[in-house]
Amino acid sequence: MDASTTMGNEVLVANEVQERRCQISTLTDRFEVLAPARASVRDLRAILQRDHVRQGSVTLALETGQKLRDVQLLHDLPDGTTFCCVSTSVAALEFQLGELESPGCQCQKYLRAYEGVASSDLRVTRSFWVFAVLAQTAANVWVGESSAEARKQIAIPVNQIAGAALMMLDKLWRFGGSEATPARTDASLVLNPDLPVTQEHPKLFEAMSLGDLESLITAHYSIEAHEKLLSWVLESEDGSSIQTGKRSMRFRVALAELNQITVRRTICLLESGRNSRQTSAYVDLLRVISCSSGVRCWA
Repeated sequence: MDASTTMGNEVLVANEVQERRCQISTLTDRFEVLAPARASVRDLRAILQRDHVRQGSVTLALETGQKLRDVQLLHDLPDGTTFCCVSTSVAALEFQLGELESPGCQCQKYLRAYEGVASSDLRVTRSFWVFAVLAQTAANVWVGESSAEARKQIAIPVNQIAGAALMMLDKLWRFGGSEATPARTDASLVLNPDLPVTQEHPKLFEAMSLGDLESLITAHYSIEAHEKLLSWVLESEDGSSIQTGKRSMRFRVALAELNQITVRRTICLLESGRNSRQTSAYVDLLRVISCSSGVRCWA
């Protein structure tokens, strides 16, 4: 065997070591995907989401039914392992969210407003829809390794889409989800996520109905972000699924951060952003929406 042949075989072996063939099984199909040998379950889910499952949240499990955690590495699993892939829609995820323990808690100051509120309450469901509108803002604020002050400078002043979304959340909980003001849809009003709210926007948003505000921000809703956030909230910090009737700390902290904003008058965040507790809660809510691994579940 000459030197060139030997080198060619070494390259083939190296490529085989660098990639792993993963057998994927769905309810209707079986196929194979290539993933980096050092990839994690999270990486494999991302490949499936990108190339095979365009809608719905992807969950991976073994054939025994054991759910795989995102942090698990593929090379720790035996060769020939079949990954069972299940895709879950927003509706199914919302149903699972509705089965969790109520977020209300007398012992937690910023969760008292949710006492008696079922996890299936329409206000909860609509809040997570609005959170999905804020996903791009969250990604912009929580990209890379930035200081707290740098993140605040990106988040404040509030951009126009975020301003309308926050006012929708405010009205949703302040008025119990009812239309407190008549519709005043202005077809000429166009919001720009790259520009801060103007002096006129807070009063315009305050005068609008929930339906008006929803119409303004619908184009910025991301079903992928919605699925990702709901899936994240339905998992505990160790990656295990939260069972029916149990408590989700991520769910609680999301609504606690929201309450910290609304109790200090949301419109003030849009007008000045000078209340440090309120602005910090807004930046932290965006961190929750980004599904960051560094979220502190304090509530």
